[in-house]
Amino acid sequence: MSDWRSFLKADPTEWLLEKDNPSVRYFILTEILNKPENDPKVKEAKDVIMKIGGVPKILAEQNDEGYWETPKRFYTAKYKGTVWQLIILAELGADGKNERIRKACEFIFENSQDRESSGFSDTSARTGGGRHSGVMPCLTGNMVWSLIRFGYSSFLLFFHFFLPIRDFSVQGFQTGIKCRVVPFAPHLENERLCFFPERLSIIWAKFDDKILRCEVSLDECTE
Repeated sequence: MSDWRSFLKADPTEWLLEKDNPSVRYFILTEILNKPENDPKVKEAKDVIMKIGGVPKILAEQNDEGYWETPKRFYTAKYKGTVWQLIILAELGADGKNERIRKACEFIFENSQDRESSGFSDTSARTGGGRHSGVMPCLTGNMVWSLIRFGYSSFLLFFHFFLPIRDFSVQGFQTGIKCRVVPFAPHLENERLCFFPERLSIIWAKFDDKILRCEVSLDECTE
């Protein structure tokens, strides 16, 4: 993105780097200016994210057990439930090493993750974990993306989530968009695949060439 400034009438970099919005500052430093995580300015911005702005306000509303709103409505309490708060925290660049964020992630693992497929469900099962019939590809994509942003092992998540999701998407595109095999969500057998979140394809692109081709297919899907 070395020539991106040529498309603008003025350079907004200094404005975007102002310290009143630490999340914007952090992402400009790391994703636009390509500063490493150990850069002093990046480390400072990351620390400030946890002290001012939206992140501390969200964490202040969290229950001591790791959830927001009520424990059972972690997904259906739109957009104040635990799922949505985790997504927002990840998008704001919150530090995944923070004890409260780790507690929220563990809550989602214990209450939303389907123990049969490893996908994430919108409701809990009576026996623990997420209800298998409630597993949602979009929710799974959002949770995997958020977990990676919080520092959970991308290698481990790859084998638990990406391979079955990738197989699901590739199978669907090869058979004319309609799903034929849905290993983690059989109740979605006849659904179209176009609702897959773009962020999931971006994650796929980090691993191997075959997964990268899935990203191209997803980009071509417009319905």
